[in-house]
Amino acid sequence: MRQISGYLIKYDSNSSPLNLGNGKTVIERFSPNSFADSVASINAGQRSIEANIEHQQNNAIVRLGITGKNVKLEHRNDGVFATIDLIDDTISNDVFERAKAGIVNGLSIEFKPTINPSITASNGQYFRTITRADLTGFGIVAKPAYPESTITNVSESRALSAADVVAITEEIKAHEKTRGQLDIYQYEAWLLGIRS
Repeated sequence: MRQISGYLIKYDSNSSPLNLGNGKTVIERFSPNSFADSVASINAGQRSIEANIEHQQNNAIVRLGITGKNVKLEHRNDGVFATIDLIDDTISNDVFERAKAGIVNGLSIEFKPTINPSITASNGQYFRTITRADLTGFGIVAKPAYPESTITNVSESRALSAADVVAITEEIKAHEKTRGQLDIYQYEAWLLGIRS
């Protein structure tokens, strides 16, 4: 199984300046629990969201549906965390390899505010604070709008085949005969050495 995981958004974290046009920018942030209700409804299967590449809907790589299980969302005190179990196709393989190499390392939320955001200005800079929003999707991106919305883990694991289990069992038996009984910590270290 190949997984990519990270924060979609961290609460009380400023975005990079977002272009409003006419030379004006806004810095955006989400208040704590902004997505709590939205994530709860998604996790309860009441609606689904989609992960994509650079917000291109035609390049969808994973979906969370009522019965789908390849995107897991976790609402945390400090934000929304996602884990994507990548499917075995060309697009997912490319994304996995690019994320592993650090070429793409960001996550970017797609959302709709459900309460009008508050907007303030200071020295010509606009600030927008969103207190409630619906999560409608997210993209795996090269440059996230929020610097803290990053991929934090890229991992790959494989299930052991029956032949692997037999071989490891035989190796353990042989090792125990020559080395005597191992304590649990030595055993774990030795076993990890075999599998790496």
